[in-house]
Amino acid sequence: MALSSLQNAVRAVLEQIAKPSSHQTHFEQEVVIDDVGGHYLILHVGWNEFERTYAVVVHLDIKDDFVWVQRDNTNHNVVQALLEQGVPKNRVVLGFHAPFKRQFTEYAKGNELLATT
Repeated sequence: MALSSLQNAVRAVLEQIAKPSSHQTHFEQEVVIDDVGGHYLILHVGWNEFERTYAVVVHLDIKDDFVWVQRDNTNHNVVQALLEQGVPKNRVVLGFHAPFKRQFTEYAKGNELLATT
């Protein structure tokens, strides 16, 4: 899958998830898109009276033609959304799993990339 296709798929998934909600009163939702570095995030940033809100909700990276799902702290299924955007399972790395656990999934292992990243 071409890099631009992966970028478009990741952007589409972020757009699906980052739709504003009326219950978001004490934080702003920020979508961070870094096509050059291959980093894609959704952040919640703000204040609830005296308590700071700062959370990485979704973190995706594109490395060597693989989409790494580093974090999915949503009610959505980011991996499923990537598949629905046409990203093949063998191009999705579950980065939130330890490298030894990835061999037991049906997704890309990513272990061969660890030596180069």
